[in-house]
Amino acid sequence: MEDKFYKSSGIALMIGSFLLVATMVLHPVGDDPASIMKIFNLAVFTHAMAIVAILFLGFGFLGLCKFLKDRYGFSSFAYVSLVMALIAGMFAGTINGLVIPFFVKKMVDMGQTNIDNIVKFAFIFNKCLDYILVSGMSLAILIWSLLMINKKVFPTYLGYFGVLFNVAFLIGLAINFDYSTLTGFSVFVFAMVVWVVSTGYLLSKEKS
Repeated sequence: MEDKFYKSSGIALMIGSFLLVATMVLHPVGDDPASIMKIFNLAVFTHAMAIVAILFLGFGFLGLCKFLKDRYGFSSFAYVSLVMALIAGMFAGTINGLVIPFFVKKMVDMGQTNIDNIVKFAFIFNKCLDYILVSGMSLAILIWSLLMINKKVFPTYLGYFGVLFNVAFLIGLAINFDYSTLTGFSVFVFAMVVWVVSTGYLLSKEKS
């Protein structure tokens, strides 16, 4: 039944959001081989948790896509943008939290310590993925927020909050706010989670 799907989708959005918040709260900081070795276990754990969060969010947003389905396909386009963002997030989490720590550990065990440039390259690549993630996510939120306002299916303040979220995101880009740092990405995630959790809760209450 469709109403059961909306309920499970909404719950998935809330679970995914909780895992993202937990990831950001526990996220360690390490930008060189020595510090990465010190945070190895926590880095692997937090990024593995983030990848699991992506799984829940992908399923949850599928329900939202179906719920806000429109004849022009804007909701579907938003989901494509969302999937692109989640794929980038999956690769970013894998590289930053799994590939780099295991690579550094392997090199250190082999006695290879001159790997700073390789690690720096990985972080630059990861930064590009972060911007694909935040841009794709923001676009999806904007489209779904406008559909919420147009369809009047949820309280309009949620739709306007999504629009305001995008305005703030664009202002951040204009003033060169770095969304790829731990602080910058945390600000983005915490603001995004407010919209996602609210949407997930409301979606879980909907019936077909």
